[in-house]
Formats: sequence, C-alpha cells, structure tokens
Amino acid sequence: MPDTKPATPAAASGAPLANQRVAWFNGQIVPESEVRISFRDRGVKYGDGAFDTTRTFRHRIFRLKEHVDRFYRTLRYLRLDPGMGPAEMCRITEDVLARNLHLLDRDDDYWVSQRITRGAEGVDYLPNTPNVIVECMPLPLKERAVMFRDGLKVITPAVRRAPPEVMRFLLYKGSVAVDGISLTVADLGKDWFRIWIIPHTFEITALRERKVGDAVNLEADLIGKYVEKFFNARVSA
Repeated sequence: MPDTKPATPAAASGAPLANQRVAWFNGQIVPESEVRISFRDRGVKYGDGAFDTTRTFRHRIFRLKEHVDRFYRTLRYLRLDPGMGPAEMCRITEDVLARNLHLLDRDDDYWVSQRITRGAEGVDYLPNTPNVIVECMPLPLKERAVMFRDGLKVITPAVRRAPPEVMRFLLYKGSVAVDGISLTVADLGKDWFRIWIIPHTFEITALRERKVGDAVNLEADLIGKYVEKFFNARVSA
C-alpha cells in the first residue's frame, strides 16, 4: 500500500462544491478557468519558476510531506519565497484535493501540483511578487491503459552523444581514446565528434568488433587536462 494521506471530503469540511475544478491561486480558492498569469511574468518569459507534482492512489495523496519538503529545497536554491511554510502548503494542497474529489470517478485519480513563478517585471500595474498555484488534474489512465498492457516502445539512437566532460577537451585533429584506442578527431560539434580510422588500426584493434549503436568508453587527451589544471592553479593563485 503506498504511503498516502487521505483528504477530508469538501462536503464534510463545510467547503462548497463547485461544478468545475478549483485551484488555490495567490491566497484564494478560484475556479480553474480563472487562474491567469500575465505574459509579463518571469515564469512565462524565462521559465523562472518551479513546481512539484505527486499523485493520488485511491484518492489519497502519495507522500505529500516528502514532495513538499523537496519543493521547498528547490525554492530555497532558487531564492523563491512562496509566502508560507511547508506545513501550510500541505494544508492547502489537501484542501484543494478535497474540493475536487467529487468531480472524480471512483476508479480515477489526480495529479496534485504546487507551482510558483517569480512574478511580473518591468511593469507598474502588476505586483512584483511570486504567483503561487496549487491545483490538481485527472490522470490520463484510460489513454495510457494500452501502455500498461503492452509496454512502451523505446528507441535507442544510432548516434550516441559524447558527454561534456569529454567534449570540452576535444579539438580538430586532436586525440581521443575510444575503448583505449587513441584516434584522431576528424570533425566535431557541440556534443558529437567524428574520428579517422585507418584500415590497419581497424584490423588490429577491438574496433572491428564494434557496430553502430554500441556503447564505448571515451577518454580525452591528457594534455588538455594538464593545461586546464595548470590554468586553474594560476587563476586561483
């Protein structure tokens, strides 16, 4: 049984029942259709915000406290102040769920999310304060039923991407080790490179056993690492 917390039905708590989903928006419970954020908001313009989502199992919220605690760690890192503590955020989340449960069929469940944006900038007709939303959305269980039944199709691309810690040391006609075999870089981009392989190297190394799509070990040339270490030491001094 998942670690869940039951929501108090809205009818039992005295809260009125709406005929559409409601959300908590900047201190008020409003119909979901009335939650609006200005296009001047930094969350809209720059993606400057954060969110966390959990779900319900049999109408019970899954690990709400743990999700909210994680959300607040993110907010501290981003220096975003929602204007309330984690306990109050949990209370509001439970209230929002309770107000929406009557719209859900017995066998359905909700996504439950907390969202915050940094607020508007550059205009004097909107407050420069964060926007906070707590909302829920039905899980698309019927639409995804075929995935539970048949599984998901996974495609592994033939072209593997090289990691940044390798790419930053590569340069045209420089060296890179592929499965321990030192080769010359023929071309490169942001996250890919090509190499020259002469027939003799191909015949006498393990490269002849490789095929498209195989994973390989990559090592950048040591000279680049020495230069970086030397430069960093000079800068820190």
